Amino acid sequence: MYKPMEQIQDEYNGYWVFMINCVKDEFHSVIGGEVIEFRKNMNEILKCMATYDNQVNSTYVRYIGQLPEGIALL
Repeated sequence: MYKPMEQIQDEYNGYWVFMINCVKDEFHSVIGGEVIEFRKNMNEILKCMATYDNQVNSTYVRYIGQLPEGIALL
């Protein structure tokens, strides 16, 4: 079920989320999508992503909240 990013941020604070069928705004920022999986552990999310490889067009992984200490993203 589609959820806007504001709702996802409220519901999944402190979790990694894996989303499919994402909708982007004119600046290519994700503004919503379907949350397929949410976990505290990033590696578990990455495993989940592998099951959707080449099945959907628009996927997105994001940590909701402040990144844990020792984690950096590029």
